[in-house]
Amino acid sequence: CMAVFILAIFWKRATNVAAVVTLLSALPFLMIVFLREFYGVLAGINIFNLSAIVFLISLVNMVIISLFTRPRSSEEISNTIWKPSMLKLSKEETAGGYPFWKWIGFWWAVVVGIFVMIYIKFW
Repeated sequence: CMAVFILAIFWKRATNVAAVVTLLSALPFLMIVFLREFYGVLAGINIFNLSAIVFLISLVNMVIISLFTRPRSSEEISNTIWKPSMLKLSKEETAGGYPFWKWIGFWWAVVVGIFVMIYIKFW
């Protein structure tokens, strides 16, 4: 699911068909997690590493399918593709300065820190 989300935001060539097919093809991977939890299938593989493998397979799947399907026009995707200009606050907000909790870098660091702590804790 994260692969679809990331590519849909950052890659102009991603298509709706590729997103749907990738999400549906991820269902068998959910069965792997179920089998691992209850029956010990692939129990020797760390769950985070298994998740990374599923992420990479989904990423490759979406890229390949997107390249074989018709892309949407630039007008259709102009409001959905991320641009660096979206990080900038308006002049009205920045005129008198703004608190640290409005900094994108602060929130990026918080999210990365949380993921690192979770990965260390459950490794």
